[in-house]
Amino acid sequence: MAASHGAIIQVAIWFHDIGKAILLFQDTLRRSLKRKRNDQAEADPVRHEAISALAWDQLFGGLSDEALLQRLSTVTCKDIDNAMSCAAERAFAILGEMQHSDQVEFPLEFVKTPGSLAFFIGMLILGHHRLPDTDMAQTCLLADRHFRRGTIERRSLDVAPGKPFWHQPGWIERLRQSAAAIRPDTRLLSGSDIFARTCLMLGDHLGSALKEPGDGKGHLANTAEGADGRRRAMDNLETHVRRVMENADLACRALYEGRNDFPALDEGSIPSSIRSPETSDERFRWQPCAADATAREVATGAGGFFACIVAGTGTGKTRGAPTILAAATLADVVPERRGLRFVLGLGLRTLATQSAAEYVANLAFPRQSVAVLVGTPPLEFPDNPRAEASEGEESGSEDRLRHLASFNVEAGSDEPGEEWGSAAGRDLAAFCSRFAKKEDRNGVKLNLLLTRPVLCMTIDHLMPLAAPARSRHLHAALRMIGSDLILDEIDQYDAEDLAAVGRLVHLAGVAGRRVIIMSATLPDVVASSLHAAYRAGWSEHAALFGLPDRVHHCITGHVPDSCRVGQEGFMEHLAEARAVLLEDLQGSPALRRSEVVEAGGSLAEAAVNIGRAASEMHDRHAVSVGDLRVSIGLVRLTRIAHVAAVTSALPDAEPGRLRLRVCLHSRMPRIQRAWIERMLKGALTRKGADPHAGLRKLLESQNVHRRAEAAGAREVEIVVVASPVIETGNDCDFDWGILDPSSLRAIIQSAGRVNRHRCAPILAPNIALLSRPLVTLEQPGLIAWPGVETRPDPATGIAQVNVTAAPVGSSDRSLVSLYGGEVPERIDAEPFLDPGADFPMLRAETLLFQRFLAEGKVSLETWTTRYLARHTVRFHAMRRFRRSNGIDVEIFAVGDDVSHPNWRQLYGATDARPTTFLPGRVHPLATRRDFLFEDGSSSLEKAWAAMFPDGVVTPERLRRMTGMTLQLSSADAEIEPLVWDVRYGLIRPIPESCLAPS
Repeated sequence: MAASHGAIIQVAIWFHDIGKAILLFQDTLRRSLKRKRNDQAEADPVRHEAISALAWDQLFGGLSDEALLQRLSTVTCKDIDNAMSCAAERAFAILGEMQHSDQVEFPLEFVKTPGSLAFFIGMLILGHHRLPDTDMAQTCLLADRHFRRGTIERRSLDVAPGKPFWHQPGWIERLRQSAAAIRPDTRLLSGSDIFARTCLMLGDHLGSALKEPGDGKGHLANTAEGADGRRRAMDNLETHVRRVMENADLACRALYEGRNDFPALDEGSIPSSIRSPETSDERFRWQPCAADATAREVATGAGGFFACIVAGTGTGKTRGAPTILAAATLADVVPERRGLRFVLGLGLRTLATQSAAEYVANLAFPRQSVAVLVGTPPLEFPDNPRAEASEGEESGSEDRLRHLASFNVEAGSDEPGEEWGSAAGRDLAAFCSRFAKKEDRNGVKLNLLLTRPVLCMTIDHLMPLAAPARSRHLHAALRMIGSDLILDEIDQYDAEDLAAVGRLVHLAGVAGRRVIIMSATLPDVVASSLHAAYRAGWSEHAALFGLPDRVHHCITGHVPDSCRVGQEGFMEHLAEARAVLLEDLQGSPALRRSEVVEAGGSLAEAAVNIGRAASEMHDRHAVSVGDLRVSIGLVRLTRIAHVAAVTSALPDAEPGRLRLRVCLHSRMPRIQRAWIERMLKGALTRKGADPHAGLRKLLESQNVHRRAEAAGAREVEIVVVASPVIETGNDCDFDWGILDPSSLRAIIQSAGRVNRHRCAPILAPNIALLSRPLVTLEQPGLIAWPGVETRPDPATGIAQVNVTAAPVGSSDRSLVSLYGGEVPERIDAEPFLDPGADFPMLRAETLLFQRFLAEGKVSLETWTTRYLARHTVRFHAMRRFRRSNGIDVEIFAVGDDVSHPNWRQLYGATDARPTTFLPGRVHPLATRRDFLFEDGSSSLEKAWAAMFPDGVVTPERLRRMTGMTLQLSSADAEIEPLVWDVRYGLIRPIPESCLAPS
């Protein structure tokens, strides 16, 4: 069917821009030739692709596939003229309805036959710039994304004077030739989004990018602004369509035929420890076992591959995932699929950068084969290496890859990467070279994005592929079509995020790629939904390229006997693997034991109780460093306001003790937070023969011995009060933890930061759980913002979870009730491994995943099986990745003084407004509180000195290093009253009731 796709794309291209021939569009282009550089651009009430789709519908909308091909073989220029006249009438009627209604149907006959050729080509035509919307039931299209309210004359929708390009000699004959190459098939729409639409859009972009000055005669396709600010007429429509056709044909050859020829690591280039894993360490013996089992399974026949690694902290998942993927790749029975090329998708930019460094340093991947793609890159200290019209309506063209300018693509090396493969691969190389030449700012980034076999990236840059509303998905599509996918820490995403990630997994299957997901806490509904999504995607790929419709799977944990492989019985194999892991867990010494600490009735009481518990934990788990007993504990709280309040109200320790505080959250200047995390990681990397070497260095650098002596103390409690930022990207081993039990996953994830490296058997509790989530101390008393009772956005159509109502059934929101009457003594992944586990907190979280992934008309299965859902934006709006209903406002410092910065708010790209925060008085006794990093100079000043040894403060440095992001409901909204304090960051004022007594 791939050959038919190429012909289908050609037919769509012949029709995609016929709507540009109308008077409305032509007049807009010609007026733009007189517009000055800063004049406001125009946006037409009717988009040209709406006219094109209406004309297509008029000609072919109600026809069967056979009748459509017959009609294409006899269609005439006059037929198209008549269709354009009818399209104008229909468009004018829709525009009239929009003057009186907010929701107007876009009536197209081909929409009634999803799966047909008329639908396939019609949706390519309509969606080659932007996808349309549907009603809530996703049964009919809405007009609002292609029409806007406005008053125009009816005649403006007629074809402009002059000879339309479809009347040019040979046009009809070429259209008929394209149609003759189409072979009807019931599964013809397989890959219509990730392959066909991508090729058409890339051809359209490059065709526009290659435009040249024209004589301005006839129907124009586009204009361009010269160096003098004046706009000039460029290609006419006939030339533009020809350019689009040429470049789309090249894209088709490259992406359909060359999809397996992107630069990849062959068997000799894969690190030997990945290609042939051997280990004497019992903890990692599962890796070669899983790799061997995978290779044997994949060698049984061609097919897709989906793996699930259910392994906990410190078990080598970072090495295990590429090891299993390499085994599946090298054992593939299709020779063209034996090159190792993958994306490691992660949740945080720090994780992406760390993983890339580890791939090179520890896993021995060739440096020139690895790249990192993030937004704003994470900091490395010197010693530790216009709205609608702006889319291009007025110019008639779009820069579809302009968003790459905001990416940072870091190469692991300046050396050339792997070579492009076959002739089809060289077609792809030539195609991408054209982009590089036209994308002056983005060409190098695009080249790295495509040519590096191993790409570590934040998953945000892949997610546009799962919501391709306009053109931001093209970079992700180009990479995904030729890359396998590893998704780490899949459990860090919330329920709605996972629904969107499921679409990405499905499209990876459609692209024919392999997928590995990793999670120690994976609910059944998530595992089954993601596997089913991939399975459905591979079925489309198999149909499109004539491959067997089978998917191999591998499920393994960190115990060799847990590995299961096969083609059927995925969930049964998952249950068997979990049973082995559960037996191993129950037979192993406890690494984290828990106790419950009373939360109290206010944050002030909670702080006092946390302080008391911290001293008790210190007494149990402190280590000797010289003449001091020292512990570093984690107090993990859910909200930034709670972090600041508890840090502020945390009492000083008893006589003979020194308590040193650290406050850490995301509303701290970027350089300050990065430096604090770096210092903690150095102290809390507790591996090897001398696990406390880093701790000694920290104590020395912060003069802790001197400070303890001055306080008459031998016991030093270092208390790190942190928000959830501590859970990911910070590989630290704390001595103990006190946790806000906001969710089951938060408990397990945060507890995993305690005794993480040393893995010493624990007899006395080293984890204290607050007796209730702190969010329940505030009105309305729900486990919400964040938490399982957070009301889902109305757009999702998901009901709010109530933990005290059926089917959850907790008697109240105390920790004991949420655990069903008894808090477990051990904190580990057992609730997610034991099929008999059943208590309110687990039921509530599972219920939320069930609702977002597997229920109703917006289930993941619905999206994978309904073509209309995949070719419109409604589904994306109802299941959005990292949903945000506001705008991000950047706060940054200006001036030349790090100690006393002035602050600005940045709305959009250039609108910087002064802002004044409340006086930095967080606590009446704040000056008497001891902070670990506030000895003589502030942590911000120390961070600055570490980053810039010259000590120079410039506006550019301040802007880059102090940025923080806040979210507002709109650009006109006021920032809430906030306090700036160098120790606490940017926070809400702390009420007097939260302050500890003096």
